[in-house]
Amino acid sequence: MVAIVGKVVIAIVIGLIVRWGWKVLNWTWLKPKKLEKWLREQGYQGNPYRLLIGDIKDLATMMTEAKPKHIQISHDIFSHCLPFDHHVITKYGNYFCIQIMKWSFMWFGPIPRIYVTDPDLIKKILSTPDDFQKPHPEPIRDSILGGLVVTEGHKWIKHRKIINPAFHLENIKSMFSMICSSCTDMIKKWELLTVESGSAEIDVWPYIDNLAGDVISRTAFGSCYEEGQRIFRIQKEQIDLMTQRLLTVHLPGGR
Repeated sequence: MVAIVGKVVIAIVIGLIVRWGWKVLNWTWLKPKKLEKWLREQGYQGNPYRLLIGDIKDLATMMTEAKPKHIQISHDIFSHCLPFDHHVITKYGNYFCIQIMKWSFMWFGPIPRIYVTDPDLIKKILSTPDDFQKPHPEPIRDSILGGLVVTEGHKWIKHRKIINPAFHLENIKSMFSMICSSCTDMIKKWELLTVESGSAEIDVWPYIDNLAGDVISRTAFGSCYEEGQRIFRIQKEQIDLMTQRLLTVHLPGGR
């Protein structure tokens, strides 16, 4: 009797191992390769799929290398801000060529993501949210972003109605003086840096980064301005940590 029970337990364990092994194999290799085949058959171009990491390693490397580099004063900052995206689109294209649609994609772990830059197509996607749903929710990301960025359906409609009045022209006009105060404070800090020499090289990113939080703190929190600043400092730390996690190997629960 004991021997029979033991054999049944062993059979169940082996069955579970085989089942989960097949799921892991399908998730990490078979499904991504099948998606890659379908994408290429439809004219999409991109790097070959690499087990688990996809393009994450290249993405992290290019971002790390681009961050400390100096750039020319120009509006063409795409290659600096999003170096990997720029590399993929430049290499594989994102245009119509001889009536053949030629678009590119990248691998976010085992999940392919297609680049869409055509304004008309973007408008169509945004106007049909039921057909083009947002990525599967991620607890860490959604706790920081939230709102219209991740919600869908009736919840999205409700949030949109709530937030719309804040962006009415008259309401924005009332914020103008507070926005000017934030900009003036930032410029005064720059002027102090040039008092002695008359000119100075300034890394404007920290100031611009703080300006956004400063403006929102003044306009949204009003008299609770300092509380708003504190919230934004904490949120910035969360975003930095989230960015670090996004650039690691994609394992369920690992982030």
